[in-house]
Amino acid sequence: MDKILGNKKDLINNFLIKSAFKTVLLNKEIIPCKFNINVLNDIIIISIYSFYRTAKIIKYKRLCKKKNLLLKNTKKLLKNVFLVKRKLNVKSICLKLIPINQLINKKKLAVYFLTFKKFNSVLFSRSFNLFIDFLKMTLLLGENKITPKTYLIILAQIFRNLTKKKHTRFIFCFKFVFNYLLLFSEIKGIKFIINGKLLGKTRASTLKIEKGSISINTKSVNLMFGKIEVHTLYGVFGFKLWLNYK
Repeated sequence: MDKILGNKKDLINNFLIKSAFKTVLLNKEIIPCKFNINVLNDIIIISIYSFYRTAKIIKYKRLCKKKNLLLKNTKKLLKNVFLVKRKLNVKSICLKLIPINQLINKKKLAVYFLTFKKFNSVLFSRSFNLFIDFLKMTLLLGENKITPKTYLIILAQIFRNLTKKKHTRFIFCFKFVFNYLLLFSEIKGIKFIINGKLLGKTRASTLKIEKGSISINTKSVNLMFGKIEVHTLYGVFGFKLWLNYK
């Protein structure tokens, strides 16, 4: 969960900070996972735990060879820092971008690749980088290192690129993924709901996938929830995800 400041003014400042950086980071193919915001006198220290997309990592490797291009690539992010500083009326802002990619176990990632590679040609035929991002995010989700909402960002991109005929394949794929996570991760219960015009039908319907032990009616420290809207050619879909960790 994000670390939120205490009083009303701090809550507003927290919202301004998150809004300012979320959009620009997503546009730069960096997914913000967690914000830690601390205030020391007139200095705001912002730590953003982020997932760097595979395409971004490849691009960075190329840009590191050309320092001028790398400098241009960071100008928009720095501009947002100055805008936040002006709005909050503080002396300075210390920004730390912490990549969570370094938490990924490469041996486990190789196992995930072999397990789910059969879905590469079905759902990821045009984007191998997206398939690798899906593997990494699924691994991090199983180890409770990202939130359900962060994982839904990847699910939304996968679903957005599909034709209506592939909706059933998407559902079959994630039934398999959720079953695998129950067996080989820290998750003991999953509930996933899709609302929308599945298969291009004229009326919206609700599809529910529920695996393992989960109860959304009781308060549990290990129960996490996330939701997101997915805009497609066939209308707007709603994704909701509950996870119950061991």
